[in-house]
Amino acid sequence: MTKIIAVLLVLGQFEVAVETSKGYFVATYPDTEIGVAQFLRAIRAALEAESGRFYPCVAYDGPVEELLHSPLGDRIGVVESQTLLRDPGVGDAPWIVRSDRIKTYLASQPTQKLDVKLVEKMCLSFLPRTYMQLYPTARTSEFYRRPPLPTDVQIAQIGSCEAILAGVVQPRDTRSQYGVALARGRLWASDELQPPGMQHPLYAEAFRIATAWLEPVDPDRAQYLKEHQGRCLGLGLRLD
Repeated sequence: MTKIIAVLLVLGQFEVAVETSKGYFVATYPDTEIGVAQFLRAIRAALEAESGRFYPCVAYDGPVEELLHSPLGDRIGVVESQTLLRDPGVGDAPWIVRSDRIKTYLASQPTQKLDVKLVEKMCLSFLPRTYMQLYPTARTSEFYRRPPLPTDVQIAQIGSCEAILAGVVQPRDTRSQYGVALARGRLWASDELQPPGMQHPLYAEAFRIATAWLEPVDPDRAQYLKEHQGRCLGLGLRLD
């Protein structure tokens, strides 16, 4: 097995391929919050029984400014690292292969079409043959590993933050930092809680208590938002 999670990110969608002990997992998703959540559920299920580290590698041929607004890029860390696959394993994972390296590789493979399976071959061509021995562990958190079960404190925090962020976000303001944090929180509650979201009693109770503080007639409403919205912004953007 290659242990490479190959990703081809282009035109608002991404294709994924990873070789498992049961064969290849290959799928395509929209580059949206919902698409990324679907991808994470599927990739975790595909790799749950596999041992050892997998090496995410993203090929992206497009403007950097668009990558900065990619839900996939943000979620798996390529927005933060912005690293080229030049010196793999020195600390940043996953790696991103930018357009110049893609063009160079394709020039040596004139009959090949750029797809996710070719991305896997390209990533392997940049790695030393002993990459699994050289880089057995990641210094950064591996996005495809299933996170630990949330604690009651975390559940209550995010439940209250859903109410707080909803009180901050305007209806047409969904792409602001607060709007993104609110969407992340709701996706987290849907994906990680059993029962999901508002069906979870602790989450729903925390939401209800926070909502009570946000009643328009409450004189402390503005102060409550001021004190808590910054905490909820950070929490909503870092749910991994």
